[in-house]
Amino acid sequence: MKTRELRDVGCGMYLTYYTVVNDEIWASTSASNLVFALGELEPNETFDPPNFFDEQPIMERLLPSLPPGVVEHTPAVVGQLLRSVGLLSEKYWDDSIETIDKRVTKLRPFERRTATSSSVDFSPTFRLSDPAEFVTRSATHITEFINTIEKQFPNHHHIARVGGMDSQLLLLAPKVTDNWHVFSAEPNYPIVKDFVEENDISVQNVFRHDNQNEETDADLKRKLICSDLRTDPRHLRWYPTLEQLVDRFDGKVIFWCGTEGDTIYSYHADYQAKEGTAYFDLHQSRAANWQSVTHQVTKNYTGAAALSPYHSEEIWSELYRHYDPNMIDKGTDLRYELGEELAGRSVTWPTSNPGPAPYTYDIVVDPRELYTEYIHGVLNGEHSQLITENRGECLTL
Repeated sequence: MKTRELRDVGCGMYLTYYTVVNDEIWASTSASNLVFALGELEPNETFDPPNFFDEQPIMERLLPSLPPGVVEHTPAVVGQLLRSVGLLSEKYWDDSIETIDKRVTKLRPFERRTATSSSVDFSPTFRLSDPAEFVTRSATHITEFINTIEKQFPNHHHIARVGGMDSQLLLLAPKVTDNWHVFSAEPNYPIVKDFVEENDISVQNVFRHDNQNEETDADLKRKLICSDLRTDPRHLRWYPTLEQLVDRFDGKVIFWCGTEGDTIYSYHADYQAKEGTAYFDLHQSRAANWQSVTHQVTKNYTGAAALSPYHSEEIWSELYRHYDPNMIDKGTDLRYELGEELAGRSVTWPTSNPGPAPYTYDIVVDPRELYTEYIHGVLNGEHSQLITENRGECLTL
């Protein structure tokens, strides 16, 4: 995409890269695709991602077996201590906006960029501190965003990627089309299926994944490239199957994710414990660096957009900007009330949320070297690009 002005409206959740060419902004969800548009690679030696295939620290391997909620409610200082002694990996390694190429940059949360200027357009007011009002207005924004996308793309199929409560909530919102499906992986699948049935939620299919790694070496390479090395590929799962679902519906698919709902509507030790702007700083750093890659890779791998109802332009500008983190005390979880507000009735909630385990790999490869070789290979005409372009109508927010 070429434009005169580029603006982030969703707290960096829809990850975008850009480069300035004369008086234009060239933008893409893929940093490597911008390098190809520029015609050559200008290596950025300060871009230094970790080798994701090194052996995981012991605590990293134990995380999937911990009871639900333990990690979310553990004080941040514990994680910092474990990382300092090498028992936990640096998940949020990339706080920079740099990429593999000196000229290509990641758009910052709420950044407004032109060819000659850059500014961040976000100023919290903290004036909304009534939980009841917050829940009511949230339900309105969530429903309106989902319905707006449904109306804009009436022939698309909507596939909700559902595991825990954040994604279960989006199923409860009133819909205007009946083209809705659920995708869930073990061990959450039976819990999600029961949630759909017990709450009489109308969907066409509940697709199951066994959470076994179905990737070939080529799939893994493609996944790494689609992520521009911004996150650990062990946490990016199911993409060959998600692509098959997009093919099944002839490219007319929009994926929905419950990204970062818990850090807004429930007490999360790392977030709600922050004072004032520090709460929003964490959303614009950790959340934007870590969770946004799921949206990026989904788009780059399958060609279908991935949206979160918690990250529309309207909900951030009209609601979250006024959010007072102090309304969430330790133990508070507004998602129960939000679910009933969305559904307009009582809701039966699951009693567990086990979460699928990260993938494991028995492979020796340097991700940066692989990524660089791919870029040079495309530039030299040795092989084609591996980023999937938009299929069907182009989704614009």
